[in-house]
Amino acid sequence: MRRVNSLPAATRPSTTYMSIAAPPSLRPPRKYCDITGLPAHYTAPHNQIRYFDSECYQLVKNMPPGVDQQYLSLRGANVILK
Repeated sequence: MRRVNSLPAATRPSTTYMSIAAPPSLRPPRKYCDITGLPAHYTAPHNQIRYFDSECYQLVKNMPPGVDQQYLSLRGANVILK
């Protein structure tokens, strides 16, 4: 803070209510259900898909092998084998 205050006014970074620049958040990122978009409380152990409740888990449990990778690719967590 001292360093910023010691700079001349012309070179000091201007922070306004309209500026979008912000430091990274200190809180962990929220996890959302891959099926419904609601906050996820659970993660399926066999394919790492996040789900909200037991009704969503029934869908996750019965997914064919390729569909789970499509859901994970939407989140950016898919596994690409070469």
